[in-house]
Amino acid sequence: MTPQSAQLRALPDADVLLEDASLARRYHARLWSALDRDLAAGAEHARSRRYFASLDRATTPVLLPYALGDRQQESLRRWAVGAVFHVLRQRFLERAQPVSPGSPVRPARMPPSELHRLEHVELLQRRLLEEQFGAGSALDRPALADAFVAFASGRLALPLEGLAVACQPSGGTYFLFGEFALLVHDHAELFDGETLATWRRAAGPMIATQELFARRYAAPLAGGPRSLDDFGPEHVVLSSAENERLTRSARERCRALADADWDALARAATVTARTSLAP
Repeated sequence: MTPQSAQLRALPDADVLLEDASLARRYHARLWSALDRDLAAGAEHARSRRYFASLDRATTPVLLPYALGDRQQESLRRWAVGAVFHVLRQRFLERAQPVSPGSPVRPARMPPSELHRLEHVELLQRRLLEEQFGAGSALDRPALADAFVAFASGRLALPLEGLAVACQPSGGTYFLFGEFALLVHDHAELFDGETLATWRRAAGPMIATQELFARRYAAPLAGGPRSLDDFGPEHVVLSSAENERLTRSARERCRALADADWDALARAATVTARTSLAP
């Protein structure tokens, strides 16, 4: 075990702290101070860490005051994120179910009364993507692929001394990055061509790195299928060599899915969902 990996194991994941408002305040201040130092120093992965930290701040209920600072807006954001998360989780679990050969997977769509919540979350996520990686056909897909490979492989993990580890996957919600892109496509009538181009370019890295995430963060099977709660940093047992092999494979898969159409992306997500949860 390396000194860094020992340090990571000695600290809790950030999600543990975010159940307590006072600890969340300390966590937020310490994290963003570290991110600002990274950016000023031109540190490796500075942009990638900032993207994932920004997304976490914009969608985690206890961190919303630091993203919005308006209670009415915080309430609207919580409702929107909660509604979309519910559908994404349902879609992923449906995707993971075995079906007879040739039977199409038809994941859930947003209820008509909730479409405005999807539009809210799509705009939020797209702005964060564009801030770091560009928009539409100009989205920097290699940089985004590097960010997701680094995140899924644990390379972005940022120990905040005496507090927690930030910028690492903390559960099976990692699968929902790709599922969100597919959800946007399934509601293409709501979005313009530039928006759909952004999500198609983003979907490849999000889906291509799911296997790396699953292999690294999955709990051992215990006689039945896994759930989304059976993934997290506490389950990491990969050797450095195995993690590196899976990382190289994820990079190759990012290249393979770079120009994939939506049907190919959905098939790839379905295969990973089934192999990740299946007993």
